[in-house]
Amino acid sequence: MVSRLYLDVVRALDDRRRALGWSMAYLDDRAGGSDGYWAKALHADTPSGRQAGWAILQDYADALFPAGCNLTALAARHIDHRPARMPRLPRPANDDTLQLSLDLTSDTTPGRYRAAISAAKRNGPRRVYRRGGVAA
Repeated sequence: MVSRLYLDVVRALDDRRRALGWSMAYLDDRAGGSDGYWAKALHADTPSGRQAGWAILQDYADALFPAGCNLTALAARHIDHRPARMPRLPRPANDDTLQLSLDLTSDTTPGRYRAAISAAKRNGPRRVYRRGGVAA
């Protein structure tokens, strides 16, 4: 298991490499690493990757930042990366009927869907023409 701190540091160094326009092979040469080592260190969380030691990462940091660099740790904002699961409205049986399942009209249905359902019940289904236009 590769630590998140390690991956963040290596990705920050790789962002610097990309900003300088260096290839991975050129960075290996500048840092004194063996051929292809930076690619393995960058992708340490894959089966073919290798986790570099902190001394080796220092060599790569010295190659990328000849004047030196400082590491700053910031508090991460909590971001929920899970995709939002929104209920899907079922397809109507034909153009003239509005078909809704009963669970979509419950109190747990998100507000905009409840609003769409009640508007559809009040106004009836919208007529869609074959060319893609919608009746006003």
